[in-house]
Amino acid sequence: NKHHIPWPSEPLPENMVTIVVHKQTADENMTNSEKKTPEYFAIVDLRGAQYKVTKGDLLVVDRMDLDAYPVGKHLEFERVLLVGSADRTLVGRPNVTGASVTAMVEQHTKDKKLLIFKKKRRKNHKKSQGFRRHLTLLRIKDIIPGKLMSE
Repeated sequence: NKHHIPWPSEPLPENMVTIVVHKQTADENMTNSEKKTPEYFAIVDLRGAQYKVTKGDLLVVDRMDLDAYPVGKHLEFERVLLVGSADRTLVGRPNVTGASVTAMVEQHTKDKKLLIFKKKRRKNHKKSQGFRRHLTLLRIKDIIPGKLMSE
């Protein structure tokens, strides 16, 4: 097969990171005092699902335990799969070392009602059921990119 990519003979080392450097933008002509802190984004693995987040985002996830995660509690996610900015991207294998995302629990709520209607024709059989998914709202407070992002 001409599109076959050979698999490496030795296994990849743990916590390896791939660095992708993008083309420099017009910021290279600015002095250090004129440059503002870069806006980071990250892909976080949270309870089996992956979310792309930036600072200030509101993240809607399946309900977390009410007792363990009360409203106002700050959380730190260590399973960061990717961190990026306008000029550089770090891809973790599997995670980016030193990177973390902090969030705060804002609210525990329910989703809007989903109606389930079942009918069997000519049998006078109808069944209606409602379902509301339990949700937790998380506010992303900060993204800490790790040491490799600043190099």
